[in-house]
Amino acid sequence: MELIYETKGKAGEYAPLGVDLYTGCVHRCAYCYVPEAANVAAYQFHRQCRPRPDALRRFCADLDELDARRDKRLILLSFGCDPYPPAPHDSTLTRAVLEQLQTRRRPYTVLSKGGTRAIRDFDILESSVQASFGTTLVFTDQSTADAWEPGAASLTDRIAAIETAHQRGIATWISMEPVVVPDQAIALVRQYHGLVDHWKVGKLNYCPAIEAEVDWRRFRKDITRAFHAVGADFYLKKSLTEL
Repeated sequence: MELIYETKGKAGEYAPLGVDLYTGCVHRCAYCYVPEAANVAAYQFHRQCRPRPDALRRFCADLDELDARRDKRLILLSFGCDPYPPAPHDSTLTRAVLEQLQTRRRPYTVLSKGGTRAIRDFDILESSVQASFGTTLVFTDQSTADAWEPGAASLTDRIAAIETAHQRGIATWISMEPVVVPDQAIALVRQYHGLVDHWKVGKLNYCPAIEAEVDWRRFRKDITRAFHAVGADFYLKKSLTEL
């Protein structure tokens, strides 16, 4: 396939299939693994976001191939970019892709740090079969988030998107990865469990000096206790369970 791909490693714990509609991401997250994986300088990757060439046609061709195989596995938008970049970057491609997924009745999920920019497409998600909306949240303190995710939507804006999705009957989830400050991650569960249908949790990677400051086995125990206390549905990634 040209755009849709089978996930591997840590991404495979989120969804079996993924698609990245854009190249680059202006969120500039300090923990981003994509530039290194793509062998691109971080400053170059984070300075712009562009739709991939002929993306809609190529995506539809991939869907044709999946349909021919009767492959109905879940597709995630997106691992290596964000489907809702800020203006002036164009995100109309995302809506066209969601319309195709809706028409073909395919299961999919959207993961974005674009906050309420995603709400404009909630009419498609709420009428689709097996669609869900997620955002990455690992901080409760905006100043900490600003240091690690300077270009992403504010924490308040991301929560507003999750709350709106929840109110409109769209299944919601939180990607709590990478956990950087354990106490803030646990606080998120206690504050927002009523809005979130599912949580996925993974530890910080690729930052050995900071990782070494955290007792990750203790965090695994504490976050599990927090989830059980509120009756939340959750998944701990192998980065935690295989410690």
